[in-house]
Amino acid sequence: MINVLIVDDSGVMRALLRSIIRSEHFNVIGEAGDGVKALEMTERLKPELVCLDIEMPEMSGLETLRELKSKHPNLIVVMVTASNAAADVQDALKGGADGYILKPYNVGKVLDTLYNACEKAQARNN
Repeated sequence: MINVLIVDDSGVMRALLRSIIRSEHFNVIGEAGDGVKALEMTERLKPELVCLDIEMPEMSGLETLRELKSKHPNLIVVMVTASNAAADVQDALKGGADGYILKPYNVGKVLDTLYNACEKAQARNN
């Protein structure tokens, strides 16, 4: 089981993603509604994977990504967003994101992205 932290300012989106993730080999250990709380929860809960929304109050997902990766370079981070703008995807990947999930969620694509991100991170860390 891979321990996951879900970060999204929408409670509905967190609940949908939680139900998808829990249907497989992932264990949701926490949820946060903004980047500031995500940073605190990452320190406390030590997830292996963070699903991180790009657009959030307090601190954007891209800012949160940079902070997470600077403190935890081996942390697997998959960005979640409704935007499929090429600039957002490029910024996330340049910032160290291991994958990208588009809203609305497609169960198969979400799970494929999470598995691929985990495999990519495992190869990188070996």
